[in-house]
Amino acid sequence: MGSIEVEVPRGAFIFGRDSAATFLGAKSSSTWKRMQKLKNMGNLTIQSNRQYSTITITNWDAYQGNGEEKEQPKELPGDNRGTTEEQPGDTYKKDKKVKECKEEPPPPPLGGVSDDPDNAPPKKKDPPKKKTTPCPVQKIVEIYHERCPTLPPVTSVTSAMHSRISARWAEDKTRQVRPWWEAYFSSVNESDFLTGRKTDWKASLFWLTGPINMTKVLNGGYPNSGGQDDAFRRVRERLIADGELVE
Repeated sequence: MGSIEVEVPRGAFIFGRDSAATFLGAKSSSTWKRMQKLKNMGNLTIQSNRQYSTITITNWDAYQGNGEEKEQPKELPGDNRGTTEEQPGDTYKKDKKVKECKEEPPPPPLGGVSDDPDNAPPKKKDPPKKKTTPCPVQKIVEIYHERCPTLPPVTSVTSAMHSRISARWAEDKTRQVRPWWEAYFSSVNESDFLTGRKTDWKASLFWLTGPINMTKVLNGGYPNSGGQDDAFRRVRERLIADGELVE
């Protein structure tokens, strides 16, 4: 043992819990608990000091089958071994216990979580993700042309425009219906500024679907007269009352 010579009798070996745990790929505390369990079953004895433990296999010579009858060690507390005449049957039973003990899964560590994947508690399934209705970009373009006939037409939907429309659609569940877009573009069409009736500038679909621009339009930022005008809400209510919009 290091620089110390230790005489080890037949059927015994030097044991270090940390070295054994590293070799077995287990925790040191789990490895020591297993050895204590084998000791309590009468399969071995343990003599420990500050440096190491000497493990002695009980009835070692009987396991070797040399036919020599050895003096039985003194009975230990909790030791239920039989007499020499009962030894052959006991040998088989204890050998079976050793095998069963080796196949036993390691005890779970503190916290109740086992290192053995077969004994681990089943993982909770993630809740199903809410499905978002696909954005009908082309339909929204058609509503824009229908409700804002004087604004610049869209000849080709670019990837940037597609991304903008889809983003505005996904931001709010109330926007994921056709009536919302009809009311939005109808309120745009009522604005003299946005439609170029006041200046030479006209809003485009790309401009109207920008995050800041859309928020400003919805908040009445482009009224026909001084002050804010909630044109979006007013137009939506009028279209619903006239039967042009169906919710």
